[in-house]
Amino acid sequence: MSMTFKPLHPTFIVEVGGIDLSKTPTDEQIAELRSALDQHVVLVFRDQDFEEDQQVAFSARFGPPERPWRHVRPELKNMVRGQAVSMIGNLDEKGEIVPPTDVRRLSQRGNMLWHTDSSYRLPPGLYTMLYGKEVPPQGGATEFCDVRAAYDALPEAMRRRIDDLRVEHNLNRTFKEADSPLLSPAEAQALPPVTQPLVRAHPVTGRKSLMLGSPASVIVGWSVEDSRALLDELLAHATQERFCYTHFWKLRELVMWDNRSSIHRGRPFEDSVHKRQLRRTTICDVASEAALA
Repeated sequence: MSMTFKPLHPTFIVEVGGIDLSKTPTDEQIAELRSALDQHVVLVFRDQDFEEDQQVAFSARFGPPERPWRHVRPELKNMVRGQAVSMIGNLDEKGEIVPPTDVRRLSQRGNMLWHTDSSYRLPPGLYTMLYGKEVPPQGGATEFCDVRAAYDALPEAMRRRIDDLRVEHNLNRTFKEADSPLLSPAEAQALPPVTQPLVRAHPVTGRKSLMLGSPASVIVGWSVEDSRALLDELLAHATQERFCYTHFWKLRELVMWDNRSSIHRGRPFEDSVHKRQLRRTTICDVASEAALA
């Protein structure tokens, strides 16, 4: 049976049918999915019985796994599984809801801000996969933005202005904006700020996109004030409704996306009442411009 790709938005995101991820995909299927990511950016797989080891193995078919940043903070150890998996949600190791003041909850506030995964690391994130193990009856959606279409819609003068700019990305900026506990000196040493291009070209399609999000702190060579004015303007432009799609989670869904062409954020839900648990794996973009610099 051939895979099918059903559009969910005019410019990006498709629902993928005709594949059971619990069975090892063939090399041809992996190549077809990689091509679909190049074109559509976000892939949604419904009704998948996908165990943790299967997700790790599937992820590794696309590149080297990223070790979750949470390994640097001992209080978050139950959110990390092995070397490649992190749990996104409001549950402890027993499956009970964690109190709102717990560091495990506070550290995830940044997920509610627009970002592209691991832009504060070298290499940054390439592909991310989230699997819905527990989802709330309402709320808790994930919003995605097509930053290729957003770049294309900029005036030509703005594109010329920003094409060669570089930006410092810092995880502590996300924590500050989200009112989360800041990195300790030791944690900050393990996750120092990195420099990324503001505009990056996709290595296969050649399409340019905006590398934006909460970790983007200051444009290299610019003042903080001028940097924030431009970065905030670009983010407001990129997150217009016409460039965005909201994914409402269902159980046993896998959503996979290309971080080079998108930004995303989580949306609120009654997190003191309802449970939410998403299993995440991320692949490193070892071929990124910043990683090779």
